[in-house]
Amino acid sequence: MKKLRACILASLFFTSLFAEEPFFFADSEEPAEEPDLFAEAGISAGQLIQEESDSYDEDLESLFFTEKDIDVPVLSENDQDSSKNGKKTKPSGSSKTPKAFEATPLTFTGSLASSIGAASIFLDGENDTNTGYFDFYNYIYLLARPDPNFSMRAQFSTKLPMASGSFPITLSSIYFDYLLMDSLYITVGQKTTSWGYPRLFTHNSDQSLSGAAVSGRPLSSRSANNTDILGDSSSGTSVLLRYPLWTGTLSAFALYGGKNSASLKMENVSYAFSCEMLFGKTSVNVFARFNPDKDSDIVTTSENKGEINYEPHCAGVEAKRTLYGFDLYAQWLSDFEHPYYLKDAFSDDDVFLRHLITAGFYRTWDIGVRQFAFNAEYQADNKIFTDKDFKSDTEDEGLHNRMILITGFKKLGPRKNISAGVEWYHDFTDESGYVKPGMSVSGIIPHIDWRTGAKISYGSLAPKGSWSQVTLGTYFKLSFGY
Repeated sequence: MKKLRACILASLFFTSLFAEEPFFFADSEEPAEEPDLFAEAGISAGQLIQEESDSYDEDLESLFFTEKDIDVPVLSENDQDSSKNGKKTKPSGSSKTPKAFEATPLTFTGSLASSIGAASIFLDGENDTNTGYFDFYNYIYLLARPDPNFSMRAQFSTKLPMASGSFPITLSSIYFDYLLMDSLYITVGQKTTSWGYPRLFTHNSDQSLSGAAVSGRPLSSRSANNTDILGDSSSGTSVLLRYPLWTGTLSAFALYGGKNSASLKMENVSYAFSCEMLFGKTSVNVFARFNPDKDSDIVTTSENKGEINYEPHCAGVEAKRTLYGFDLYAQWLSDFEHPYYLKDAFSDDDVFLRHLITAGFYRTWDIGVRQFAFNAEYQADNKIFTDKDFKSDTEDEGLHNRMILITGFKKLGPRKNISAGVEWYHDFTDESGYVKPGMSVSGIIPHIDWRTGAKISYGSLAPKGSWSQVTLGTYFKLSFGY
């Protein structure tokens, strides 16, 4: 049993090192939704290793992108003020139909990725573990656009080795986009939608730190350190409406997380609203989400087994701008149990369940042909009240302080095909965290990259009974699109 547990922990390390293309390592766009490697209890240690490593890859690669598929203004110091020269800046979602939305026939594209590697875990003399890993993923993407105002998209995925009893082909996402009267953007179906300016304390980091994915619970919108209130959007059927107004966008979102139509009622649907506007060179977003109440028949509580976990309502505000080349952003997010009690917010301390404050900055530099990037975030989590049905949060009451930073270089070496970086997470409250250095060499032979790295976990993130754990991993990845 000890050896199996150590093997699983080893795989977790390798997976976190390179699981979704890291900040630096991905040269091609990854699928919007990753397969759930934790869905089966019998998952191999190697699979967990790969998941850990890929998440690091995505973090590293995203350092070199100013935004990741966010429907908000991207600001820079060169942006002209909307009042200059008597011209007004058009909001995102201008009525002019971009070339990308021209009519196209039904098309199929795909991507394939396969990895083989090994890892070693060093815990103590008796529990050190060596393990190997192999995987194979294939994705098929479907796009149909009969006219410039309408499109339908779908993604199918296949994973090998398959989990016992699973179907060989999975429908990962399917949805349509519709532009009504050149103003209202409508999206309906199952897809991933993200709101929020923070880049590091997001849904993905929340899964790796809170253990939500390992425990097999459904995706949560408001787990340990998540700043994306739509973090669970891919777990159900959603409707998204976006309307450009003045210098920004008004958005409305509805999500039904149930598994059958019998439970589809107004009280079983989550609703979210966002108003984002550009003031000068600063983007400000005010948002809120309202979830099904505890007494809803779809919610799992201590007295009822439903289809989704209970989540409190939440509301927040965030701001972002670019100053002297630095991308600065901050977010305030608060959870509350009932909108009615918000009228007492300034007189009653029990109105809010928690406050979550996240702030960070991001910057890239060009050093000759090389690129250097740095991203850091700090988070203060003040959990005020413990709710026994708020299962997505496992932390104790009181103030929690933590930070995460990622930095690295890209285009190193004579062939400019080497990326290297390091990620550090630290929880100041319980003195725990991890450090993950990594390196990737792309194109060592056609379509094959080599990736290697380490993870040093300490404090409560190390296995129980040990203060630290060191994991070393390396693997080769073949990938191409077609």
